[in-house]
Amino acid sequence: MRWIGIVLMGVFTLFWTSWAFGAGVGALTAIGAIFFAAGVALLLAAVVLFRRGFAPRGRGSGSESDVHTPSQDGSPRLRLLNFALLVEFVAIIVAVQILRHVDVDLIQPVIALIVGAHFAIFWFSPATRNVLHLWMTAAGVAIGVAAIVAVLRDASPAVVHGWVGLAMSAITLTYGASFVALLRSAPDLHRSRVGAASVDSEA
Repeated sequence: MRWIGIVLMGVFTLFWTSWAFGAGVGALTAIGAIFFAAGVALLLAAVVLFRRGFAPRGRGSGSESDVHTPSQDGSPRLRLLNFALLVEFVAIIVAVQILRHVDVDLIQPVIALIVGAHFAIFWFSPATRNVLHLWMTAAGVAIGVAAIVAVLRDASPAVVHGWVGLAMSAITLTYGASFVALLRSAPDLHRSRVGAASVDSEA
């Protein structure tokens, strides 16, 4: 799951960062270029980790996966992830359908608010509970609310969207980096499991 998480965070980073390039502001463009490169780096890290065998392997590979799968203790995580994505998707669709008739400039900030709020779902399960989710929820909601207020106060929508994009990409980069760090520590755990299995088979 964490390998998939790196890929998703890399893609979402590129998506959010793209908003910075449409504002026509030099600072946004420069920072956006850095964040865009970081998003690409996340995707490259996912490829490297996959090639090193940290991603789930097919049958007959002769070794275990270092990533939790539904057949392991990751099942609660997978169910919660699916639930969180469903809630997020439905909320975004409803919000877009409403706001397209109210003010289209509010769509992106509201999506940011929804994305930020959905991180809180992961706090309510022992399988995924981590204080990082609370920090990211607070940040995402604050970003969305501040952007909504700015648009309603007639700030330049393009500039607001650019800053929102950079702020949200900072969140996805943080998540992506944490997933990379967790997977980089997986080999030691993997070797210990394989070593234990070898001893048991010899006995």
